[in-house]
Amino acid sequence: MKIFNATIIIFLFHLPLLAQTVCSGQIVEAGTLKPLISASVFISNSSYGTTTDNLGNFRLGKVPNGKFSLIVSSIGYETFVVQLDHDKLLIPLKIELVHKASLLGEVVVSAAEKNGWADWGDLFVENFIGKSVYARDCRIKNPKALKFRRSAKDNILKVWSDEPLLIENNALGYTIRYDLREFTFSFADNSVSYSGYPLFNEMNLKDTKNEAKIKQNRKNVYSISLMHFIRSLYNNTTAKEGFRIMRVVNKTQIELSSEAASVPVYDGVEKFDTVYEINNRETKIKIIPAETTLSTLDNNRVAAEQTSINSIIDERDDNKFLFFKDTLQIVYTHARAPNEYMQYDKNSKGLILSAISMLMNSPVAIFANGNYFPNSNLTLSGFWGWWEKIGIMLPYDYEPE
Repeated sequence: MKIFNATIIIFLFHLPLLAQTVCSGQIVEAGTLKPLISASVFISNSSYGTTTDNLGNFRLGKVPNGKFSLIVSSIGYETFVVQLDHDKLLIPLKIELVHKASLLGEVVVSAAEKNGWADWGDLFVENFIGKSVYARDCRIKNPKALKFRRSAKDNILKVWSDEPLLIENNALGYTIRYDLREFTFSFADNSVSYSGYPLFNEMNLKDTKNEAKIKQNRKNVYSISLMHFIRSLYNNTTAKEGFRIMRVVNKTQIELSSEAASVPVYDGVEKFDTVYEINNRETKIKIIPAETTLSTLDNNRVAAEQTSINSIIDERDDNKFLFFKDTLQIVYTHARAPNEYMQYDKNSKGLILSAISMLMNSPVAIFANGNYFPNSNLTLSGFWGWWEKIGIMLPYDYEPE
């Protein structure tokens, strides 16, 4: 399948106003300028959403700080996406959606497999929804909307949808409308990438017992999430909130024995250096004592050192940016890994140990709500590579009580 981005036109009426906390405007059809009624307008990865009225007008009364993605979708039209900044909002917006029929001559689409869901549904769910205990209570209500195509030439599976996926997460108490742009699974190395735009809606909780359980589930999920880590980076509270950061350098030139060495313990927390070995089945973790690493390894091998926030966070113009070279490994010390993860990676020793790398040599803006931009610049491995799926996803406006 080949995806083409539609040509979307957006008119910004420049008004001499200060930063706005409201995002509003009108949605019309490209060419005819006919107002589009009941078009969905929402901020990606949040619970902030609305629909247009009889004149195509919309108004979002809540806008998160920092940069965010505004999504507009309507059946039969190409999804509109634009990056906006809370401090530079211009109103009103006038957005023209392009009808899909006008693009048929430009788009070449590979045919979807007839039995795609039967053949590849389980693989998709495991890598999109996840395999956590919370993912077991998360289901896709319209799986027939999914299209599957395996490319023997590239040895990859591509999945897409012509309509938003409707996802019900009973464990966390959300229904999610997910505009899936593309999902790719590589059979060569079992790597996964996907992109899309989720809108969260709170479920109506029927009893206080169920409500209490859902709130506790959300706390549990949040505590070990990437979102929690990004928020702690922004607030300079990583150590207080249980995150320890190490920087791994020259990680590609290390030779280790197949068995992990014993790991010393300091202050009740294992002190270690970690090397990620990627193979075609899973991410394996090898652990060696920190003293051994720092005393015996030279510049041509791997070394790890405690990393301070000041060395990876840059503040300028009231904004904060994350930037580092090589790889950061992060351990969360206030909890043990879930049982299902320890079954998946029997070498984890119960550690919630993750690694993040930067794809591009450019800073990533981070925000107080846990969002970061551009999202495509960070890759995850270790625990977060396994954990960060739709089944444990929380909106950026979530706040633990």
